[in-house]
Formats: sequence, C-alpha cells, structure tokens
Amino acid sequence: TSGAATLVAYVGSLLLLMSLAVYGQWVVSGVLEERNNRVVELILATVRPRHLLAGKVIGIGLIGLAQLALIAGLAAVLLAAGAFDAPTSLGADLALVIPWFALGFALYAIAFAAAGALASRQQNADTAGQPVMYTLVAVYFAGYVALSVNPDGPLANILTVLPVTAPLVLPARSALVGGPVWQHALAVV
Repeated sequence: TSGAATLVAYVGSLLLLMSLAVYGQWVVSGVLEERNNRVVELILATVRPRHLLAGKVIGIGLIGLAQLALIAGLAAVLLAAGAFDAPTSLGADLALVIPWFALGFALYAIAFAAAGALASRQQNADTAGQPVMYTLVAVYFAGYVALSVNPDGPLANILTVLPVTAPLVLPARSALVGGPVWQHALAVV
C-alpha cells in the first residue's frame, strides 16, 4: 500500500475515534444536565423519551458532522490545489469518513446517552461514559492491529462488517486495500 493511503487510513480512523469520543461525552453531559435540572421531567410531559433522546443525538451529531465535513472540505481543497502529492483515490477515501462518522455516531451516541441516563450526578459524567469509551479505544486498537498485520486477512474482514467495529475499521481498510461493495452494505445493515 502507498504511504499516503496508509496515512489517510490511520489518521482518518484516529479522527473518527476522537470525534466519536468528544461528541459522545457531549451526549452524556447533555443527558445528565437535563436530569439534574429537572428539565427532563417537564419535557417528558409532552414528548416521548425516545424522541427526546433522538433529538439530543441528532442535534449533537449534526454539529459533529458539520465540523467533520468542514475538515474534510478543507482537505479536499488542499488536495485539489495540489498542496499534497497524493493519489487520485484519496478524495474518495476521505469522503468515506463522513457517512461512517454518522453511522458510528448514531451507534455510540445512543450507548453514551444510555450511560448518561444511568449516572446520578454531573460529576459522574466521565465515569458514566467510560465503558463506551473503553469499547471505542479497544475497537480502534483492534482495527489498527488487524490492518497493520494484514489488511486483507480474516480478522480485518470480520472487523469490517461488525457493527461495533465497522465505523473505525471500514474507512481505514478501504483506504488501504479497497473493499467489495457487499462488505460496505453488510456493515451498514
């Protein structure tokens, strides 16, 4: 694999990890803040809990998606301007990060929100999100190891389609060796 593809794969994965972690903590803090201020009791009198949670996840997710799209747009402008000596497929690899952020955020934000709902005080926000954060970090390192050893190996193929690992592994694997469309579809499902 080329050096640029390897760089995009690992930096893209790390960017996804950091984004999911930061915005996931925002979800935990938001859920706890509403609980502690008793605002949630007033809101739940008129809104179903599922809709309240969806609104929180979608709102924070759109902020994260906008920031990630801004970063990807800047990278695309720099690539188009010739600021980097990069292969032509690099733009497609960068573009793949955006939908996988959205899918990964949807999955992990709900887990972060559930963790926040279980915490009792705002001071416990970091502790509440730790199991989800540890899962994210473990997934990142498992994907890093699998892709470093053999991006076309059985472990990399399995991690590509598992829902918990796909948001971090699939974009990186696509940048390194590509991937069949059916794996992308299976990972989305």
